[in-house]
Amino acid sequence: MGANRWWIGGILRSVWHCPVRKGDTKLMTTKATRSPYERVESDFYVEPESATDRLLQAERPFFGRIVDPCCGQGNVVRSVKRHLSPDSCASCAGYDLVSRDPEFLVNDFRETLALGWSSVISNPPYNQAQEFAELALKHTTDRVCLFLRIAFLEGRKRAEWLDKTPLARIYLPADRISCTPGHLLGQKQRHGGTIFYAWFVWEHGHVGFSQNRRLPPLSHTDEAT
Repeated sequence: MGANRWWIGGILRSVWHCPVRKGDTKLMTTKATRSPYERVESDFYVEPESATDRLLQAERPFFGRIVDPCCGQGNVVRSVKRHLSPDSCASCAGYDLVSRDPEFLVNDFRETLALGWSSVISNPPYNQAQEFAELALKHTTDRVCLFLRIAFLEGRKRAEWLDKTPLARIYLPADRISCTPGHLLGQKQRHGGTIFYAWFVWEHGHVGFSQNRRLPPLSHTDEAT
């Protein structure tokens, strides 16, 4: 893949020190990475459906068998299905380690990924994110899209590993997307947390540097999802 490590510091600096433009929300005011919520057992944090909507607006259409192996309550799956055209041959399945919705199957993500898929779109447990990404790349043919903290880029060993992967794009939102702990779903949500999330997109066949792109802005209709 070539030496990509030089751009990691650039991304982190841009996140920490991005200038504010009129109408924009500053990406980060400090280098703090503390969530407005206490840490949750099993890393069950729920991204809004709009986070996936925005990724799907930016990426080319998906095809084949798509899966979210850590689907939680199913936000990613619902978003993907909503964006599939009626004549699309694509499908999207959801699995999770815990039964949270009868629509989705119960399985460990390792076993789910081993079934083989075209693409993976997921918000995996952060403390297992690299293992998840490695297995997803092993068992897919098109793309792996993971919603991760930007801090996933940090560390020499992580950088060396990323250099060997087909990481093609990183989508950075201008606003901070807040992930709600699963046990607080249905309660009043907090906004503006200091943890910065981004979409990491690996694409099989990609060679060279990854591109840093702005995630499409959040629309007013998406804010409620």
